[in-house]
Amino acid sequence: MFITSPWLFALVDGSAEPKDANPSTFFQGIVERAELCTNTLTNQKWWKCLVDCGLDLNVALPYDIKPAPTPGSVIEGNVYLMGSSGYWQNR
Repeated sequence: MFITSPWLFALVDGSAEPKDANPSTFFQGIVERAELCTNTLTNQKWWKCLVDCGLDLNVALPYDIKPAPTPGSVIEGNVYLMGSSGYWQNR
């Protein structure tokens, strides 16, 4: 279980400035829950996964990802971090 930003090291060692940083990060975690969802605006299917990477995060994955996420499986890779207030869930 792991999450870090490559910008953290670049900012500390001076090889990058804050204006250069972006929300991409390297992520690794264990799927605790996977739910197939449908976007009500586009009718597109996608996976909503609760993933433990040292803290619980919701991760959105494409519907056709192989293998499909299941509890206990590992998700790993470069991701783009975003936040939400959850407002859209009630609409």
